[in-house]
Amino acid sequence: MKKASILFVIIFGVNLTYAQKIWFEPDGALMDQEITIYVDLEKLDQTLDHTVALVDAATAGEDMYIWTWSPYEHGAGTPKANGIGSTAWKNSNPVLKMTKEDALGNLVYSYTMVPTEFYEVDAKKVYDDDIKLLVKPQDGGGYGDPDIKSEDLNLGLEAPFVSSIVKGIPSVCFQDDIILIEYDINFETEDAMIGAGPDDIYMYAAAWDTVGEIGSTPDIQIASFFNVKNTPELKMEYKGDGVWRRIITPEDFFGVAGTGTALSRLVFTVVRKDGIATRRTQDDIVFNIQCW
Repeated sequence: MKKASILFVIIFGVNLTYAQKIWFEPDGALMDQEITIYVDLEKLDQTLDHTVALVDAATAGEDMYIWTWSPYEHGAGTPKANGIGSTAWKNSNPVLKMTKEDALGNLVYSYTMVPTEFYEVDAKKVYDDDIKLLVKPQDGGGYGDPDIKSEDLNLGLEAPFVSSIVKGIPSVCFQDDIILIEYDINFETEDAMIGAGPDDIYMYAAAWDTVGEIGSTPDIQIASFFNVKNTPELKMEYKGDGVWRRIITPEDFFGVAGTGTALSRLVFTVVRKDGIATRRTQDDIVFNIQCW
């Protein structure tokens, strides 16, 4: 039986461009969507000789390349193999050349891919094994010469947890993280929802704080259930192909930023706007984010 699919994604470290050595954008992207991976060479471990050599090579204007082996390493002689020829480490594959991002820093480099397409694996394997790579110039040394490379790097991906209709990353977050809410009507089982138009999908949103016990009445709701369809800020954005999305930051969305209020539980219900009544998906989506 098909089931409604609601996807919740929590992304840690929102736009920490200048605070970390590796990250990806856009915030909230899934591993079957296009992402750009960024590496800041100046934030690598400068106590390592091979890292110092890498920074020196980059500063001298040499091109940088990714060398990646997880979630899958393409074999020698294939189009996306890390290196070419009998001494692959000394001859990086041109298709793995990185882009220098001068606007983001002196030694920030990027590489754009759709992970599932690049590694030719499904999204679950990407999350399970993580994206692991290092950065090197075309000639990485070796074969008796000192290596020229970064330390091993990984994105630190959090695999979605799965229930019958809810997926999310991860089960615990901070309340200033980003949440991506996605509704795919192609998996809908409720007749009242099927056939909704691009402007018809909204979401009921409620939250509980950590003061007192969580009861049936939420501490915060953007609008009552039957007023959702009259509340523009609860409208979901149609992305095409039967998919709607909203990206929110819980503390901003629920109006508690800077108030000292700590959210502990969120509830979202996807509903359909029409002229008669508010129709809804099969189940409420209860998400214990346990922010602090």
